Amino acid sequence: MMGHSASSLPPYRLALLVPAKHWDEYSLVDQQTDPSNSYLLTADEGGFIKVWDISEYDWQNPQLEQVRDLYMFRAHEVSITSVDIIVPSLEEGEEAEQTEPLILTASVDKCVILWTLDGRKVGQFGQAGVWDLYDPSGWTTRESADMLHDDSAYLAPEDDPYDSEEEEMRDILGELDERLRKKPSSAVKFKVANLVEVPQELPGKGRKKEKEYEVDLLTGERVYKNGAQGRKSQAAEEKRRPMTAFMKAFVKKLEAVSDALL
Repeated sequence: MMGHSASSLPPYRLALLVPAKHWDEYSLVDQQTDPSNSYLLTADEGGFIKVWDISEYDWQNPQLEQVRDLYMFRAHEVSITSVDIIVPSLEEGEEAEQTEPLILTASVDKCVILWTLDGRKVGQFGQAGVWDLYDPSGWTTRESADMLHDDSAYLAPEDDPYDSEEEEMRDILGELDERLRKKPSSAVKFKVANLVEVPQELPGKGRKKEKEYEVDLLTGERVYKNGAQGRKSQAAEEKRRPMTAFMKAFVKKLEAVSDALL
């Protein structure tokens, strides 16, 4: 019976630690190398791909300068789920312009896209247009999307001129306010004559009509001001308005008391 000890397993150690140099807010989600170990791909949650040259990497004596970043481009707007590197195969005697490895990416956006190493989009699988792997004239983009050699391709977080979102929002609102002040008003303008005197208030508008009478709290009768009786005479108004049962009983008791005193 043969046993295996821990010393019989091959030792593992960290050969070389290379900074990925992706954006700090995006974590790496996948990596891949080609069959010849000449290129290394790293992909992150922001949809960015970085291509590394590891052809000069010495496995026996690894050094940091042996690993160089070649290209970096954004393949998707959202996180990448898988990345692979493939080499187009050619039959004997066949020639083509494109013989370098290609990058295949899949993302959370449910898109699978084929790229060149420098970030030229060959085509998307399932797209309406037809593209030929060996004919660059039919590719989706002819120009490289590499941002390592083009600082304007993407604004890195450390290059953001604003310290906070509030400061950026204040700047945006200030610029908008300045544009609105300079913009000519499209509203219709009316000519207003100079006011010489204050016009009298029109009757029935802007104020309540003052009552011409007051109600006697004891008898409930209307007492007109300055003898005014309105549209109808006071007598007719009193006849039209019936006396309440309470007031009738009160008047009877008042009359009885008056007779007793007399």
